Amino acid sequence: MLLRLERFYIVLHTFYTMSEPYGLIGTSLLNTLSIAHGPTLRSLKLFALEDVDMSSMLTSLQHMPYLSSLDIAHFFLSLELTSFIGHHQFLEAHRSHLQHLTLEFMEWSSLFDMIFQPRVVSRSPS
Repeated sequence: MLLRLERFYIVLHTFYTMSEPYGLIGTSLLNTLSIAHGPTLRSLKLFALEDVDMSSMLTSLQHMPYLSSLDIAHFFLSLELTSFIGHHQFLEAHRSHLQHLTLEFMEWSSLFDMIFQPRVVSRSPS
C-alpha cells in the first residue's frame, strides 16, 4: 500500500452507459483516496472526459490538510445544469493551504465537434 502518496491524477471516463456512471468512483475510489491518503496528499488532479457531477464528487471528499495544488477539468453545460456547490465547499475547506488552483470548464459542443465533425480526405490522381 502507498503510505505517503502525495500526488494523484485521474481521468474519469466511461466505456458503457450506466444510470449513474460515477457512483462507484465517487463512493469508493475517491472516498478511499481521501480517507487513506488525505493526510499526505499535496496535489490532486481530476479530469472528466464526460458529463460528470464533479460538484457531488468534491463534496464527498474528506479534508486534505496538506493539499496545496488542485486541478479540475470538466464539462460546463450551463449555469442551470452545472452545480458549483461542491466546488465552493471544497475550496472553502481548503482555502488556507491551497497555493495552486486550475479550473477548466470545457464546452460540450467542442468535444462533440472534435469527435463527429466529418473529415474530408482528398486523394491525388495517380
